[in-house]
Amino acid sequence: MQANDLTISSSKADLDIEMVYAFLSQETAWAKGMPRETFDRAIAGRYVSARMSKAGRSRLPA
Repeated sequence: MQANDLTISSSKADLDIEMVYAFLSQETAWAKGMPRETFDRAIAGRYVSARMSKAGRSRLPA
């Protein structure tokens, strides 16, 4: 994948929230096992950003 194949967004509407939660709560050492309520509260009032593939809905961690 090349840089011009990616787009950056700060819109929460562009995020695949289910995928982000699954990745964080299952794959990261610092958030493994995080309850969904905690995740939802954590992103509710925060600035978020994501790098996304222009080719489809696959998301890459920012």
